[in-house]
Amino acid sequence: MAETFSVYGRGELVFYTRWCFGDPVEGPKELILQLCQLSGVERVETVWSLFGKMRWLSEEGRQDIIYFLESPATGWIRQRRKVDIEVIPLSGGEEAGFEELGSNMPIEKIPEFWDKGKCLWIDLGIHSPMCERMREAVKKGIPTDVRGFFVPGFNGMNFTIGYHDLYGDGPGGPRYLGIVFLSVAFPGIGVAEDWYAFEELVFELEEVENIRRELEEVTGPLEQTVLWDI
Repeated sequence: MAETFSVYGRGELVFYTRWCFGDPVEGPKELILQLCQLSGVERVETVWSLFGKMRWLSEEGRQDIIYFLESPATGWIRQRRKVDIEVIPLSGGEEAGFEELGSNMPIEKIPEFWDKGKCLWIDLGIHSPMCERMREAVKKGIPTDVRGFFVPGFNGMNFTIGYHDLYGDGPGGPRYLGIVFLSVAFPGIGVAEDWYAFEELVFELEEVENIRRELEEVTGPLEQTVLWDI
């Protein structure tokens, strides 16, 4: 049976963590390289800086875990003790600090782009072995009458590191997950025929669970979701 889809849009399977574990300055450099290595690629497609303005208001107690999001609208995050992070909402192209930092670069060079107070989006491309495993697992494990044309990883694999908003549509309407520190995404084209069934089935697949566990070996515990955009 040929794969078809009746609703245009896109979706992505996302693993994410809300917190930066360990030192928020040096730790991410090691994590960036580890994630690139886990993906199985030797070079990344592109690296972007997503925020032009984000700053730590205090250095004291910086290893504390963020535990309270005061206001998504203003972008303020509060930490235990005396540490705050200010995320300044910006919009639109260069005004928001969106900047391509490099393309077709060896993974060993990517951690050099980490700068405290910035958020990086790293595109690992469509040929990542981890991405291929995700695609094959979903194609074999979920019938087309549930997933339609949608396969996470069809558009590659990427991750965003540095505090950023995570949001999209879900089965119950708009889904805003707040400000997270790390998100690893497997985007695809189209949306599932049955959002509820797809989200229930996809995280029960053994290979998807294996991928999450491999990522957690370097990231710590991850949450998971499927986000849609139509």
